[in-house]
Amino acid sequence: MRSADPRWITTFTSVLISLVSWVLFSTSDTELSTTPTLEQIRRAAGTDDLPTGDRCLSIQGGGSYRGTDANYEMQLGAGGAYRYEIDGPMATVVTSDGQRVWQRDGASAVFELQLIMKEALRLGIWIESGYWLAEEAPIVLGEPLRRGDDWVVTARTRDGLLDVVVTLDEDTFHPTHVDMANFGADLAIDYSDYRAVDGLKIPHRIRGTDEAGGVDDFRVRKAVTTDCNAEALASLPRGVDDTTFDSATPSQLNVRRIGTGHVAVKPVIDGKPTGWFIFDSGAGASVITPAAAKRLGLEKVGMTVLGGSGEDVAATPLYAIDTFQLGPMTVQNLAFMEMDIDTAVPSLRGIEGVIGWDILIRARVAMELDTPALNVHDSAGEADADIEWQPLVLHGKHPHVPGTFDGGQPGLFSLDTGAANTTVVFYSPVVERFSLLGKKSGPTRTFNGAGGASRYVNGRLGWVEIGGHRYDDLPVRLSLDKAGAMADPYGLGNVGVTILRDYRLVFDYPNQRIALVAL
Repeated sequence: MRSADPRWITTFTSVLISLVSWVLFSTSDTELSTTPTLEQIRRAAGTDDLPTGDRCLSIQGGGSYRGTDANYEMQLGAGGAYRYEIDGPMATVVTSDGQRVWQRDGASAVFELQLIMKEALRLGIWIESGYWLAEEAPIVLGEPLRRGDDWVVTARTRDGLLDVVVTLDEDTFHPTHVDMANFGADLAIDYSDYRAVDGLKIPHRIRGTDEAGGVDDFRVRKAVTTDCNAEALASLPRGVDDTTFDSATPSQLNVRRIGTGHVAVKPVIDGKPTGWFIFDSGAGASVITPAAAKRLGLEKVGMTVLGGSGEDVAATPLYAIDTFQLGPMTVQNLAFMEMDIDTAVPSLRGIEGVIGWDILIRARVAMELDTPALNVHDSAGEADADIEWQPLVLHGKHPHVPGTFDGGQPGLFSLDTGAANTTVVFYSPVVERFSLLGKKSGPTRTFNGAGGASRYVNGRLGWVEIGGHRYDDLPVRLSLDKAGAMADPYGLGNVGVTILRDYRLVFDYPNQRIALVAL
């Protein structure tokens, strides 16, 4: 069950899990003779005063983050390197050397961001700090266009797909509004109260609003330029020692295969036994039903956004979990999203939750869907010597492997142990780009999951290759969605249980590797 990520970072520097729509100007946008040049916009922003050498722009502020009070700090160094930190119940740290980006997210997991999450963070922080206008910045800027009383400029990273639209004040040319269109929830970011910081113009109020109605509102209390250690600025966030493994407890868990084909386990939460939870590699965040949260006495600690395979998004509570035990593994201080599984996915009625990213990022997990079998190991320990590993790409907090298909080109496939009764769903941008609807058969169909209903048609391809394994004459689904996880412009498609049941899947997120061992 492909689900979008919660807002592990503030709305004004992130997008939800995994997919972006190209932003198109309306026909009312016109280029006028008085159009400002990019050089004029740079001068107005004071980009000549961006930090160089061992100097940093240092910003401190506070406000409301996902429904809770929080403070934040940001440092921007030379070359676009930065460190961004939020405290509170869902504390997060993001660092970058200007090219690569790392995050310790609200689940306290440290990992390198890739594709859309990397692009969104770089754009958000660079726009807020002014670096997006630096001539050295790896940003592609569109020519300014008139929209109403203001000017608009498109911006995206040089190696990216995510276009954002930046609205500039008519008189000052300072950014006042940014639109990020993405699969989970369109984000609107407002900047105001600009003040000069040693010549650089910095907004002192940042307010982000997502499509589901979530609001983050921060005010800057202090902004200065100061000396800094550029190497330390771009170093990986320090991890949180929140996970232990009991060597006396067997790694093999007690599991069952339910009627939908999912593998389910019974974790222990805050020392109390639970009902069945689906183990789902397609879950970018773990979830719990409101009934289970109430029975376990869990406390709400904030709000986030729930999206997924469909086009819908909704605000939903986060619940604090002091201890989460799964076999030999115990994790401290997690937060699970609320999801009414009985309503969202009727075929999973009675299931109390979904386990995904929060556990996979902390362990090496071996899984067989048909047997069924599930083993959880410390990723620092030695794996079987005969395992043939391949690189793992974590895009949108989901596991991806290389692949290709008949008439297409190489790309990435997501491996989703929660996608029951499915071979491959080809994402709608791929369907359109390679005219795959010419291979369709039958009427438009729908399936329900996180994010509501997703539309598709059935089809058949001559062959599909996934992680080095080839399938000939394969029946597939061709997505018709315009938003949601099935409209991902970065990947080829989502691989489900009907194919994954052929393998012993070994997920090793901490070491960014995966194995598909044929059974």
